Amino acid sequence: MRSICLGVVAAVGLASCASRSAPSQDPAVIAPEVLDLPLIEGAFIPDDCQFPSSDEIEETFIGCVAMPLEVLNQRQEPFEWDYVAKLGEAGWSFEGGAANVLTVRREISGTSCFNRLHLIGWILGDEKEIDKYGTMEEPTMDWSKVTAQVLWFAMDPEPTCDS
Repeated sequence: MRSICLGVVAAVGLASCASRSAPSQDPAVIAPEVLDLPLIEGAFIPDDCQFPSSDEIEETFIGCVAMPLEVLNQRQEPFEWDYVAKLGEAGWSFEGGAANVLTVRREISGTSCFNRLHLIGWILGDEKEIDKYGTMEEPTMDWSKVTAQVLWFAMDPEPTCDS
């Protein structure tokens, strides 16, 4: 089993993904130094997030969270919106999104600048099935070999400032 990068391939044109583990942290909190988000019920922080290497993507990896597909199926709703809501409670505002990438932003006090955070969905499971997912061959996937959905948190490397 391996985990790998959901629509990032389509969204930013990645051809491959390299292993990137989550920083050592409290197992019940996502990115305590930056986001300090509590896990929602049923979620976990995987040992290996498989975020693309820094030479493949410009965003800075902050952390990740995953949810087993069996739990997601019981919920019958995507779990990323729970995290958008939690980020909203922490001062982030929803900016937009498409497919599997949602974007939030938080104003930097006393400036005309803001930080932008991307929530990027992907899957964990059998390498062959993940490769199909990465090339958008979903109709031919064997979903029984997919174990979880993972959500990466990645921030733009520099704040954005309005002119």
